[in-house]
Amino acid sequence: MIKSLTIVAVCILLAGCPLDGDDGKSGAAGPQGIQGPQGLAGPQGDRGIDCWDINNDGIDDANEDTNGDGQFDSADCRVLPFADQHPELKFNHKSICDAFANLTPPAFPNGCPTSTAGSTKPSGSIVRIDGNQFSDIDADPDTLESGQSAFLSIRYDGSVAYWSLKNAYIVNQFTFPANTTEGRVCEKACGLPDGDADCIASYATFLPGATTFSCSVFHYTDSVVEPWEKLCGGGSDRDGAMQICTDNTGDAFRWYALDPGT
Repeated sequence: MIKSLTIVAVCILLAGCPLDGDDGKSGAAGPQGIQGPQGLAGPQGDRGIDCWDINNDGIDDANEDTNGDGQFDSADCRVLPFADQHPELKFNHKSICDAFANLTPPAFPNGCPTSTAGSTKPSGSIVRIDGNQFSDIDADPDTLESGQSAFLSIRYDGSVAYWSLKNAYIVNQFTFPANTTEGRVCEKACGLPDGDADCIASYATFLPGATTFSCSVFHYTDSVVEPWEKLCGGGSDRDGAMQICTDNTGDAFRWYALDPGT
């Protein structure tokens, strides 16, 4: 009887005690695990805006083919302004220079030819400039010289390239339709028998929209130090920017310039 009561008492005692002990303190964090495998590539991002996409709508609009070649590419990514006057000759057009030269005694303001002899163009003949005839003649990698005219070159500066015409200023500008049956309008404006006998160069380029050309006619002057320049190409590197200029010579850019050797 006593043994039975003892067993019952022990069972009651055990039932009143928790079976688990107190939790111990948390241990220190373990070391960083090794990096898991590379995850899957994310979805393709949105296509960027092309440099010729003027209105950023992702559509190749007709007016964005600025060089009129039927293609939409980096050759359309350039500024096509109307040719501007020489920076030193903004207010000294030919008529003003002539008026001062006819004074007694004659006067020659800055930017005007210094004398009658100074305004006379060198001997030679006007030739159509070929983009394949530009090369590094002066050993300066940032300029390409025309093998046909000593006056014309391409100069790279930063990320863009410029046409560079020495000893020249604009005396006349006009426009003509790009689809004219007479494609030599700007060429005929420069030199005899049909054009300006004192012309040393003429330059035709597309206006925005590629339906009209602008033509600029240049005379010679001995009184300017800096060349006349106009943007012709841009790119991520020197060769790419210059190539836009040469590749489009004869198409979007039409140059006729004096070849002193002829």
